[in-house]
Amino acid sequence: VELAVITIPYSGQPARAQNAACMELYRAGADYLFRLNDDTRLVTRNWGRYMINALQTLNPPLLGVASPMSKGDAGEVQDNLLTHEFVHRSHVDLFGYYYPPAFSSWYADAWLSQIYGPQATVKVPLVYAVHAVLSQGRRYEVRRGGETVLEEERQKAFSVLTHHRFLSSTVVLMVN
Repeated sequence: VELAVITIPYSGQPARAQNAACMELYRAGADYLFRLNDDTRLVTRNWGRYMINALQTLNPPLLGVASPMSKGDAGEVQDNLLTHEFVHRSHVDLFGYYYPPAFSSWYADAWLSQIYGPQATVKVPLVYAVHAVLSQGRRYEVRRGGETVLEEERQKAFSVLTHHRFLSSTVVLMVN
């Protein structure tokens, strides 16, 4: 494991900061990107093996999103959206970013939770995370009203994925 400290210029804009950090990792050659928060603790040892295996079992392999089972610090299960996402670099190859730049604080995790659909979105049952939202408190301004942007970005993603799946399933026969 290689560790590097990078400076991200998006104070108070977590989605933009997370996108910038993931893009730095992508440009550095990382095969997998795991977006965690600084208020998250992974409970499972050897979690990487389970997360990679989950992505490898998808069809097509590696194209989708995996997430640990997540609980808040009060013990509440967080299952309405993925609060921590694990993707292969093919996600960035396909979209050109980790999250769409249109998102600054909210809705980015909702976007990634929804775009791949149930066939390529996996909650990994052997990997557990504790997300300490209550004890840390919110450190950014919530920008509500982004539902329209979320829907626009979802539709763009669906279009990209539909086009990709069509090209991946098309066989061209050349006869001499």
